[in-house]
Amino acid sequence: MKRFGIKEIIFAAIVSVGMNVVSFIAVPLATAIPVPGARTLLIAPFYGVLMVIAILKVPRFGMPTLVAVFTGAVMLFISPTIFFFLTTSAVLSELITFVVFRGYRAKWAPVVLSGLYCGFQVPFGVLFGSIFVGDYVAAFVVTVPVMTGMFLAAFLLGALGGMVGRKIGAELREIGKL
Repeated sequence: MKRFGIKEIIFAAIVSVGMNVVSFIAVPLATAIPVPGARTLLIAPFYGVLMVIAILKVPRFGMPTLVAVFTGAVMLFISPTIFFFLTTSAVLSELITFVVFRGYRAKWAPVVLSGLYCGFQVPFGVLFGSIFVGDYVAAFVVTVPVMTGMFLAAFLLGALGGMVGRKIGAELREIGKL
C-alpha cells in the first residue's frame, strides 16, 4: 500500500481543523441534552461534507482514519473518549465501505462512509464513555433503542452531508481546485 504524501497529510489536517471548528461551535449547544448522540446529530451534516471532500481529494484507504486521528488528537486534550470513538468509528466505517464497495470509486461509497462514520459515533461514544468515565454500562444497555434511533438519525444526517459534499466536490473539481 502506497504511503500518504506530505500534501495528502496536510489536506487531512486541514479537513480535521474544519471538523474541530464545527465541534467547538456546535457541541456546546447540545451539552444540556441528556440523550446519547445528541451532539453527533448537530455535527453529522458538517462532518459528512468534510469527510466526502477529503475522500474525493484523496480516494485511498486510510484517508478517513487519518482525518479522524487528526481530529481526535486535538480532542484528546478535552477527553480521551472523543479520540477513541472518532478513530474507531472511522476504522470500522472504512472497513465496511471497502468490503461493500471495494474502494471509494463507486459513486455512493464516500456518502455511505460519511453516514457510517457519523452513525458509529453514537454507540462508540457511549461505549468509550462508559469505559473511561465508568458506571455507564447499565445506561448503555438500557438505551439500546434510543441509541439505535440516534445511530440511524446520525447516519442519515452524515449521509445527507456527504451528498452535499459530493456536490461541492464536483464543483471544486470542475474549477480545478480538487
